[in-house]
Amino acid sequence: MSTSLLYHALGVRGYKYVKTEYVGGEVSFTIEQPRESYCCPVCGSDRVIGRGQSYRRFRTVSIGAKRG
Repeated sequence: MSTSLLYHALGVRGYKYVKTEYVGGEVSFTIEQPRESYCCPVCGSDRVIGRGQSYRRFRTVSIGAKRG
């Protein structure tokens, strides 16, 4: 899948698409933030050290017959 749906329909920009899963009537997209775009949330510096990762879930409007 290309990032076209994520970009045009959902407004997701600047992330790398990884995979799509269809579970329990829902569509789940997995995306990653590219290392080059890491920055400090306080000062905006790009001189940061990545320590781990976190998974977040966002709900959107339904797409066709699939729940958002």
